[in-house]
Amino acid sequence: MTLALDANWMAGLLFAMTRVAGFVVASPFFPRSVPMPARVAVVMTLGFFLASPVTNGTDVVGLISSAVMNAAIGITLGFLTGLMFHLFAVAGGLVDFSAGLSAGAIFDPSLGEQSTVFERMFSLTALTMFYVLGGLGLVATGLAGSVRAIALDGSIAPDGQLADMAVQALSRFLAVGLEISMPAVAALFLIEVVLALASRFAPQANVFLLGMPLKILVALGTLGVVTMIFPEAVDGLMAAVRDAFNDGVIALRG
Repeated sequence: MTLALDANWMAGLLFAMTRVAGFVVASPFFPRSVPMPARVAVVMTLGFFLASPVTNGTDVVGLISSAVMNAAIGITLGFLTGLMFHLFAVAGGLVDFSAGLSAGAIFDPSLGEQSTVFERMFSLTALTMFYVLGGLGLVATGLAGSVRAIALDGSIAPDGQLADMAVQALSRFLAVGLEISMPAVAALFLIEVVLALASRFAPQANVFLLGMPLKILVALGTLGVVTMIFPEAVDGLMAAVRDAFNDGVIALRG
């Protein structure tokens, strides 16, 4: 029995897996906290799903150039679609700063940097809801659409729209992050005003020692109000991811 491997199909599989790998590396939807075997399984599964025989670039130079192009497409799409996800980290960071918990930042392997309590909590909650609501299917659909628009052995001609998309997404997730954290931030601001008045009329009281646990209690008390906004925010995130896939492919195709 002889096992025959078609060179064109194997090249297409290599290019598809390279595109998916670039996306997984650059996207916050597959953080470092996800075990490596799981990320490799995603790359291989979606790679087989997106693979198709290619007719060009089966020589060494063509293989290298096409692999680099597919990696660039995956990294670009992963970055653009994941920008809006950081709004939850922004919201959590604002709550932590207002509650005085910024000093408790520790290294978070999922983000690859230091993060605070609510920042980690909001990010993990949003990521879980993204998975539950079909985020992986959305990613697979978006990558499949990129393969239909830009062939695995095709070429790209990026234009200035990519920078504009990144700037617009940056402005949007900062604004939405502030909106999500606003109930807790507003309550904590009122607590700051009350503590300031207390220190003015009762200077003998140690307002600092009283203020720290009080602000933490207020932050925990307003946590339910903040999390009630999450379903709508995650739904908007999925719509933003869908638009980023479409607009990013258009901008790359030129």
